[in-house]
Amino acid sequence: MTKAQPQALSCGDLVKLKDLYQGRYNYGVVVEILSHTRHKLPRNVRLHLYDDDGQLYIEPLSVAKGLMVPSYVDFHVSELIWYRRAADQGYHTIPNPPDWSNERYLA
Repeated sequence: MTKAQPQALSCGDLVKLKDLYQGRYNYGVVVEILSHTRHKLPRNVRLHLYDDDGQLYIEPLSVAKGLMVPSYVDFHVSELIWYRRAADQGYHTIPNPPDWSNERYLA
């Protein structure tokens, strides 16, 4: 993977969050690509989050209601580091992930 091919981000890919979500969750699985830039690059994605122990993020209100369904959380790609591709057999690690903070992802 090179920085020239960032558009290959797709559903099922694994990402790392640059900053912990709620002080605990630092990984995500791309569930949906919500929007694209005018250059057809992913801009916003919806994730299922999990922590170092593999515990999925479940909205506290859902837990209170007894619903143990993983919650979706939306992120801009500039908040993420592309970690592994689902399309590759065996989830191969991305050796040189793209820098999604540059301006073409903010357009």
